[in-house]
Amino acid sequence: MRRQILAVAVLALVLAGCRREPPAVARLSVEPRLVHLGFPDLRSIHVSWQPIAGLGDGGPPFVFVHLLDRHDRVLRTFDHPFPGAWQEGVPVSYDLKLFQSALATPLAPGHYRLTAGLYGAKGMRWPLAAGPKVARFEYQVAEIEVPGGSTGPHVAYRGVWLPSEKGSDRQFLARRWLEGEGTIELRDLPGAGSIWLVLTIPEAQAGSERMVFDDGANAPAVHIDGSCGGAEAGLSGSGRHEIPVAADGSAHGGVCEIHLKPNFSMVSPGGRPERSVALDALAWMPGPADGSAARPSP
Repeated sequence: MRRQILAVAVLALVLAGCRREPPAVARLSVEPRLVHLGFPDLRSIHVSWQPIAGLGDGGPPFVFVHLLDRHDRVLRTFDHPFPGAWQEGVPVSYDLKLFQSALATPLAPGHYRLTAGLYGAKGMRWPLAAGPKVARFEYQVAEIEVPGGSTGPHVAYRGVWLPSEKGSDRQFLARRWLEGEGTIELRDLPGAGSIWLVLTIPEAQAGSERMVFDDGANAPAVHIDGSCGGAEAGLSGSGRHEIPVAADGSAHGGVCEIHLKPNFSMVSPGGRPERSVALDALAWMPGPADGSAARPSP
């Protein structure tokens, strides 16, 4: 009987050893560990990687960042390619934007968890030395507190904006196309800060649509100006663009406007409304116009 018990115990130890998690390929840390994320606000966290092993042939690494509710459902994602080459012993640090876009439904007030991990080709994940483990090679790196009500400016759209449509993923939940030129009006600005815009200029040929330029133009571009106090800016080339626009509410009675002036339109022979640039996200960054206050204090 004792021999049987001993054999079972030895087998259990062997199986436990087989299930032991493989060694971590990197140490991951995030600061601050507690982030207050109002609506429609943007906050930044500082992400630090310390690679301690190679990744093999798993392909170029990507970072996944998930915002989970109390049932561990993924409500938002902030995924991105790992910046630079993965090199054992070479640390990598950067700021990552967390945001609630004014285009999307606000998160319910309450407490959320922020998790992260590293993945590669065909969904492969690598083990990390990070926070508490939540799922397979997924780790809690911070906590998110969402207050009730709006903490940023109120947004209105002037000009011909097409109805809101579903975005491409849980990072950009909604999108609005502009037909021609348009204006974003900001009211009740809570002070000095910046409006963070994510705009997409479409490809010159998108299915049956074709791009028609204004007189003299030969490449798609969007001119940005307005009354918010920031310098004029311009975007050019197809693809997704991020741009902060300074907005000092104290200088304008809490109200200002951002004007978008594309030099092109997308025309479809199928009767679809003409469109120019798409607004994929809009969020408020309180503090200096350089965005240095976008990272909250613990």
